[in-house]
Amino acid sequence: MSAEIQYANENKGLLPGVQSGISWIGYGNPPDDSGRRSPFNGVIWPFMSNAEYAFECPIEQREANGMFSYTMATTMSGAKLELVWPTYWRTQPEKSSASPLLSTRMPVIIEEDGKWYNHTYQDGAWGNRDQITGRHLDRGNIGYLDGSAGNFESPKGPNPDRQEPQDFEAWDFVFYAQGREFSFGPWNYGYGWINHPK
Repeated sequence: MSAEIQYANENKGLLPGVQSGISWIGYGNPPDDSGRRSPFNGVIWPFMSNAEYAFECPIEQREANGMFSYTMATTMSGAKLELVWPTYWRTQPEKSSASPLLSTRMPVIIEEDGKWYNHTYQDGAWGNRDQITGRHLDRGNIGYLDGSAGNFESPKGPNPDRQEPQDFEAWDFVFYAQGREFSFGPWNYGYGWINHPK
């Protein structure tokens, strides 16, 4: 998270995005001056001091995505560093909006599950039905907007080879703003939307 925060400190206090041209990881950005592509052309690359394993977990064994296992929550594209929307996660995803909620911090960088859907899409974005990995003793790592990081044990169904109602997805992180609940799931929130959600 430190590179994302350094980027924000030099860009009006706004986090990078997942959109082409301003992608944190470089996906969809033009090549850099030397013609290199993701992750070298990502907007946070200049702020990286030690890039080994910065974008991927060394024990992950992906079949499709050979570049990164960490992705950015699409909802957090262009978020202001000082945002403090109350954020929660659904402890029983199969109950949808009736699930009990637990308080958390605003997630930015997610260690995405290698199968759902980092196996198929290497877009550097986390949203929709994307899940959190459980490769570290059933936990995955998350970097939060406040600059902290930690591991997170997300609910999962009994069969790792199937998507099941019990599986925790991006839809299961929610925040409250202006008297309403919003999910981290949608892909169509634009850059900076989260600062003034409607």
